[in-house]
Amino acid sequence: MKGRSLSLAAEVLLLSIDPAGGGLLVKRRRRRRLRRAVNAAGATLSDALDELREAGLVRGSLGPFGGRLELVDRGPAGQRFRELKDAMHHHRLGHEHDKQLFVLLAWTGVLARRLNRSERRVAVLRLRKLGRSLADAPREGAVSSAAITALVFAGGGDSFDTGSLVDSSGLDSGGGGDGGDFGGGDFGGGGDSGSS
Repeated sequence: MKGRSLSLAAEVLLLSIDPAGGGLLVKRRRRRRLRRAVNAAGATLSDALDELREAGLVRGSLGPFGGRLELVDRGPAGQRFRELKDAMHHHRLGHEHDKQLFVLLAWTGVLARRLNRSERRVAVLRLRKLGRSLADAPREGAVSSAAITALVFAGGGDSFDTGSLVDSSGLDSGGGGDGGDFGGGDFGGGGDSGSS
């Protein structure tokens, strides 16, 4: 993205911005999860936002008095999301960074908002597999898979699993759901709004 790679925290925030109209894809009641996901990725929301501004990717601010956060150019964010989605479809979530990004976006509800129904089914399968493998993954960089797993699966009382990612859209999850919420809940139509 503009000649340099972004931190995990900045990518979580970048892909949480509605590419069509600005603002966050995360519902107001889930914003705490977004903040906690960015924190688990090693930064604060302010740090992640500053990084995105320095890279020339966003304008605006977070918060009730800061205006609306918008993408300056939808291209880089759209390309990054397509790469992540392609990796999900083709079993290529091999890089630790991509695995962590995928799990954090699911936990915050961004995947449920950006994926269509059939893509959410694939995401459920990948997330179940990652839920087993992340706990055993080695520490890499400032953020460890163990830290992400602890946040997501222990989550301070927040439930987390694949059930709502699929079930709340009226789909069958293909086997005994684990209960909880993989960021699904209320995804207001989902669809492909974020794939451009």
